[in-house]
Amino acid sequence: MKEISKVKAFMKKSLSSIILEKHILSNLHHPFLANLNFSFQDKEYLYLVLDFLPGGDLRFYLNKGIVFSEIQIKFFISNLILALDYIHKMNIIHRDIKPENLVFDGRGYLHITDFGIARKMKNGKQILDKSGTPGYLAPEVLIKKPQNYSSDFFSLGVICYELVFRKKPFRGKNKKEIAEKILYKNIKLKSEDMPLGFSHYMADFINRLLKRNQEERLGNNGIEEIKSHPWLEGVDWKLLENKNVDSEYIPFTPFIGDNFERDLVNKKDHLNYEHYDDFLKKINQSEIFKNFYFNYYDANYIHNKNRSNTTKEKPRINNNNKTNSTNSGNKTTRTMSDENETSFDNNNGIFMMKNTTFLNDVNNNDLEIKKQLSC
Repeated sequence: MKEISKVKAFMKKSLSSIILEKHILSNLHHPFLANLNFSFQDKEYLYLVLDFLPGGDLRFYLNKGIVFSEIQIKFFISNLILALDYIHKMNIIHRDIKPENLVFDGRGYLHITDFGIARKMKNGKQILDKSGTPGYLAPEVLIKKPQNYSSDFFSLGVICYELVFRKKPFRGKNKKEIAEKILYKNIKLKSEDMPLGFSHYMADFINRLLKRNQEERLGNNGIEEIKSHPWLEGVDWKLLENKNVDSEYIPFTPFIGDNFERDLVNKKDHLNYEHYDDFLKKINQSEIFKNFYFNYYDANYIHNKNRSNTTKEKPRINNNNKTNSTNSGNKTTRTMSDENETSFDNNNGIFMMKNTTFLNDVNNNDLEIKKQLSC
């Protein structure tokens, strides 16, 4: 569960990014993404409830010095190619592909998360802003040239290089030095540069993804260019997308307990909240956060809609659990059942839940819990 302080979001001027991320995730659903299941809010926080991926992020394993084989790296990259293929077909550029945003599930499949700076490609509108993480940015992003889907493929090339050599291809003491390396360093790996047992096909795959010129970059003419590269020969994309292929790497458990941001737990807040309530009162929450809610039935509808190109009617709550609405002044009460009641304050745009114990142990196979999530 991603917990976001409203006050911090305003102070850091990141609110638009958070709202955009929620909007993008609400329209995506894929086996290799950290999918949004539902979202809600209270007076102080916004909450995004994503797929549970217990394997930890890829950066954790790189920092632990784990050495991956070529076949394992090929498996990881294939996962990411399918995820990027999907989000690009949905007209989304991720723009922040890096190990911290690549998370393992329990079976060893790699998922893309964090769409905070992702952007939707619109007809006739170019993306020119410079956003992302130093060391993984494509050259066109650094010089604010029009970006396209191949910008994500450049980042994919950096990931592939880092998995092989356990270091980034573009390094420097500061952001300026890193940017200069990206703009002027030409990656030309040869067979002898690769670790023992790694193929020359992989070297060519990395070289072509890290082309500085977008037009020369592998995948610029479509992701089928990448899928058909000799290095990926033999990958059964359909079986892989259905997760009917055994992972080449299973996240091991000894360090999993350490793979959490412990500094966020019970962390003292250094922001000045002396006028917290006054600050919140000045925010027109009912307007700003009115579209932040997203529930299980929305997620199921998006999933089914994306699986078939035909528009389907949203699943409805059965007659035994209908939603009843009553208006009283600025307050609307919606009763989902005798055990679970929510009220909506129009002044603040906040759902107040009387019973939220179902969040402690969500089982998607439990119909009753699904009904409760619909609030």
